[in-house]
Amino acid sequence: MKLIPLFPVLCFAVLAASCGSGNSNPESDTTAPADPRQVVQLKDETSLLASLLVTGMTLEEVIDHLGEADWASIPGDTGEFQLYDSGIALELRWSNPGCSPVVAAFDRNMILIDWDDGTLCFPGAEAYYPDEGFSCDLPDRHGYCVVQDSLFEEDQILE
Repeated sequence: MKLIPLFPVLCFAVLAASCGSGNSNPESDTTAPADPRQVVQLKDETSLLASLLVTGMTLEEVIDHLGEADWASIPGDTGEFQLYDSGIALELRWSNPGCSPVVAAFDRNMILIDWDDGTLCFPGAEAYYPDEGFSCDLPDRHGYCVVQDSLFEEDQILE
């Protein structure tokens, strides 16, 4: 039997338990579970949409589903958000207020191989988002973050 170190499990349990609504009055808290031993996982619209992703979706399908990404990690990046797995050619992240970002990882064929639906919620989660160097507003990343067909349509001049 493999033993799981207790400290990381306890840390995760404390973080997960702190994902409440922020309402200090339990009688008016509509998110409180019937059984107080249950942990409530808050999900906003982005997390709910991400929970419907399926391995094998294309980059375009994921962006159509979740909308334009906020950050991209591409080959050559360094630091905390660099691509650590050689099988991953691109990681996109979506802002997910109050929670960790939604993350989608793609292989070199731009096929979805893994994702995180951003359900780890805690006060100040946004402090762990990527910095401006990973922003999809940057020219070297923008093309990865939007559906390419929509870029063409937006640039058309209507007469």
